[in-house]
Amino acid sequence: MKKRKNKFIKLLKIGILFFGIPIILLNCEKETELDNKEPIETVSLNETLTYFNSNQKKVRKSSNSNYVTPFLDSISQQEIINSNELITVINAKTIYEEHYSRILLLKVNNEIKSVVFSMYENDNSNTEHFSGEIVITDLQGSFINGYRLENGIAISQFVKKNLNKTSAKSSSSSTCINHGNCSLNPLCNLCTQSLDEIVITNSSSSSGGSFSIWTIYFDQNDNIGNSTYEWSFENGSRGGGGDSTVGCSGGKIKSVMGACYCPDGYVENSDGNCIEKPCKGDPVKNPEIVSSGKSGKKGGTFGCTRSNWQKICGGVKGKKKHDGIDIKASVNTPTFAMYGGTVSSIRNTFNPGEYRENSYGNYIVLKVTINGVVTFIKYNHLNKVNVKEGDIVKSGDIIALNGNTGNANPPKGKVTPHIHLQTFNSSWKSVNPMNYLKTKYDNQFNPIQNNCN
Repeated sequence: MKKRKNKFIKLLKIGILFFGIPIILLNCEKETELDNKEPIETVSLNETLTYFNSNQKKVRKSSNSNYVTPFLDSISQQEIINSNELITVINAKTIYEEHYSRILLLKVNNEIKSVVFSMYENDNSNTEHFSGEIVITDLQGSFINGYRLENGIAISQFVKKNLNKTSAKSSSSSTCINHGNCSLNPLCNLCTQSLDEIVITNSSSSSGGSFSIWTIYFDQNDNIGNSTYEWSFENGSRGGGGDSTVGCSGGKIKSVMGACYCPDGYVENSDGNCIEKPCKGDPVKNPEIVSSGKSGKKGGTFGCTRSNWQKICGGVKGKKKHDGIDIKASVNTPTFAMYGGTVSSIRNTFNPGEYRENSYGNYIVLKVTINGVVTFIKYNHLNKVNVKEGDIVKSGDIIALNGNTGNANPPKGKVTPHIHLQTFNSSWKSVNPMNYLKTKYDNQFNPIQNNCN
């Protein structure tokens, strides 16, 4: 465009000097700009609200009317690479609680297109860019497109089984995004809509955290060609125009509608301030193992790790079993859900700091599904429980305040405040919690730094 304008100025000077026809050239330039009008256009705030109001009845009448819930107080508009237009982004949640979902609106050839763009990150992922599954549906949950990504690059594609893909090897998929095996989760999109997964040899759908606009908005049956328009799906939501923090406190940012909310990677605490979430899979930020007397940090880990001359553990006299791990956690600081799931049980009858011998004090048990396997995670010695039985929580939600209830606050001696973290399989057999932590530890039980912590 810049070259075209420079050329136009040069021709204009020639026209004025020799022919006196600047008006004709101006008309040509105007026609050229009209001919090159972009096929995409920003959906304004008013258009967004009108669109959702007019679609409410349609969504309610659908067979899956509860598939997605938009949060219309968090509308933002984000940059489209290689375009002056913006994509309208609305935070949302779907029936798949662990998906990070957003509704995306864009005008394509003067028609408003809407999709639900959902991401599910791989467990223990430590890549620079997103690694996991992405599924794109309409507002009723009908499948449009889907990909498996590794470090921001699409390595395989989810496709409808009636599609022929001659350039890729196809293999029937029985794995459900987020929930593992289809037999355990028959409601999953990949299962209910009979999808295959094919390997991609040369990906043009994604590149380093960006996704093609055409890939997002069009069904795989549509022959529309490629486009240089891309959206950076890893970007956090930001309000459009000016300083997005003006009028907001506690680290919040402002949406286009003026609502203040915490940016991606942060959550609001009880004081109304945004605090950083820990890594997915960690109950607190940068979890440290608490030392247990003469047993040291090893005594804070799982197994026959503690010394006691009166006990026998694993056939070894003088060893005592520790059925969890002790994670350092200052009193009245947030306890986070390591994974999304359902609150299985709680106890919230202890006053903060209340001591009772041989007791776990206040606790929360979460039932989660990790790689298709049901696991129970129990957080003990809490001061305050913020959830109730049956609640559904997401990874990174604040579920309690850490404390020292039960036997974690003896009248004699001193115990470092901590979460006694336990994990159990579906048969309630105790298993090592370290297998589920994002943070790993060296031979001295000190945390190893990773891309998250």
